[in-house]
Amino acid sequence: AQVSVTLNVHHVRPLSGGDGDVDAARRIDALANRVFTGPMLNGAYPEDLLKDTAELTDWSFVQDGDLRQAHQPLDFLGVN
Repeated sequence: AQVSVTLNVHHVRPLSGGDGDVDAARRIDALANRVFTGPMLNGAYPEDLLKDTAELTDWSFVQDGDLRQAHQPLDFLGVN
């Protein structure tokens, strides 16, 4: 059986090349895209996402084995 997932990946780009816009785009990309692709493709949440959200959550809801479960071989990845 083939295994796949389809994600609604958002194209995120900064409004300008200014540091604030570039950083805002990075943060949005982490929250909209890499929060899903990180665990699935790399077996971990992106470090910048964890750092950026440290005041909001300690990520304690992620339980032992969750990342291992999410990080499984895919036959293909669908992108909407």
